[in-house]
Amino acid sequence: MNMAAGQTSRLWFTAAAVAVGGLLFAACGDDDSAGDTGSDDTTAEPDAADDIDLDGREFVSSEVEGYDLVAGSEIRLTFDGGEIGIQAGCNSMGGAYTVDDGVLVAGPLFMTEMACEEPLMDQDMWMAEFLDAGATIALDGDTLTLVGETATITLIDREVAEPDLPLAATVWEVDGLVSADAVSSTLAGTEATLVIEAGTASIDTGCNTGSGSAEVDEEAGTITFGPMATTLKACEPDVMDQETMILGVLDGEVRYEIESDRLSLTNGADPSLGLTLVAAP
Repeated sequence: MNMAAGQTSRLWFTAAAVAVGGLLFAACGDDDSAGDTGSDDTTAEPDAADDIDLDGREFVSSEVEGYDLVAGSEIRLTFDGGEIGIQAGCNSMGGAYTVDDGVLVAGPLFMTEMACEEPLMDQDMWMAEFLDAGATIALDGDTLTLVGETATITLIDREVAEPDLPLAATVWEVDGLVSADAVSSTLAGTEATLVIEAGTASIDTGCNTGSGSAEVDEEAGTITFGPMATTLKACEPDVMDQETMILGVLDGEVRYEIESDRLSLTNGADPSLGLTLVAAP
């Protein structure tokens, strides 16, 4: 989501206003695990709920029954090191999780405090309450299903639903300038882009254009930028400040990460500085 020029967004984690503590949910129904040894049914079965390995995976919603998502929004769940990250349209939520007796148990959850349109904030609340009430879980290949008291959410592995774009030859548009714990959008009326191809980085800062060497190490997840030779056009002071920050990030070794159509760059010498970019349409 783009922000107005110069506007910063600070993400502060705080206890969510809704009741999003540990999810205590008793599984109902009889356990039919007493073995049907005579069955020769060869139909593939989803992973047993308590054996699900979700670590390091991200899922994006493909269908929601029982709740109408805000148009253009989706649900994203990320599982990493015993922590769950949740995005339901506005704020980010997160906390510890376990899978216990076939039920996803998460919490206590924490939520950022970004202000969004009311329907999206209501959707955040609904998602928090959905998880607080408990959701049975099943994983069938790349499809994750959560069945709650009032709704069923079907999600697809993000790498399948939204494959990562290649770093090279993609036109990446800068949409965020990262400094310490703040992210500001690029200035209105400017368009900053980066293209890396055949060992060369081509840059447009929104004022000047230029190029320099770019050595990509895919295994290490780094790009080493050589000095940038740029044009010398004079622009408004705030546009020149933007250019200085962009060029400051693209200096020496830079860590990169691609997720779907988004690229994140973090300066190796000063990790407080970075850029967020999105693939041009």
